[in-house]
Amino acid sequence: MADDDSENPMETAKGAVELIGAVIKVAGDHPDVKAAGGNLAKSAKTLAEFINVGLLPIAAINYGYGKARSYFEKKFITDIEAAAGNIPPENLQEPASSVIGPVLQGLAFTHEEDNLREMYLRLVATAMDTRRASKAHPAFAEIIKQLSGSEAGILKATLIHSALPVAEIRLSAYDEKTQFSKFPFAESYRILQTHVIPFGNKDGTPIVNHDFPAMLDNWVRLGLVSVSYETAFAGDSSYDWVKTRPEYLYWVPQDAPPKGKLDVAKGQLKLTAFGQQFAMAIGAKA
Repeated sequence: MADDDSENPMETAKGAVELIGAVIKVAGDHPDVKAAGGNLAKSAKTLAEFINVGLLPIAAINYGYGKARSYFEKKFITDIEAAAGNIPPENLQEPASSVIGPVLQGLAFTHEEDNLREMYLRLVATAMDTRRASKAHPAFAEIIKQLSGSEAGILKATLIHSALPVAEIRLSAYDEKTQFSKFPFAESYRILQTHVIPFGNKDGTPIVNHDFPAMLDNWVRLGLVSVSYETAFAGDSSYDWVKTRPEYLYWVPQDAPPKGKLDVAKGQLKLTAFGQQFAMAIGAKA
């Protein structure tokens, strides 16, 4: 089916110009504009506010409308059938509106992001399955909305594990004269790199993502995981990987003498109960 004129960029632009003209005409009769008299600055300010409040939200909604409509018309049903294909017919149910409503809104703007689309579809499939529907918390659609596409893929890989070792690279205070800490009775250090995780390729080479610490902080904020450097896995071997990581090697002195003692704080990244349920709802965990 051919796209209608509303999806034609030239027609959309023309319509926007006509709409702005209509807005300006209406604004010309606005009491604030009339009261401004010959004060051009005040009139311009009023017009700008009128357009920002009345026109820009419409433009934002319409920006992706054509693509969203095309997705829901042509691909959504197929995607849902694929996501829910393993549910026995006797266990199929209509998903709760508190779940499907936010999901449809999210898909309208993110259906082109594979990782986000898959999360939404898995969440709908969970809500359609009478055996698992209780796992589809209404808040999960809002959580997906607060993820980027690349972040969603990394999060899913992380959610496979109930717990992971995490490390923080620190530089302790150092006195060049005594070669001991300046604060023998109090811990003093500077954080050089936080939230280092043993992620790597299949061949064992490490993967470094400089945005990961901020991502992890976001997941903590969303209540999916907790991170603590007060607890650690038993055995030093659990953290042997840290000193082979590029994040650690970057700070190892080469020619210059050390400015302090390079330390590794050992910690744990754990899924919360809420995070466990989210992982099950989006198909990351059984």
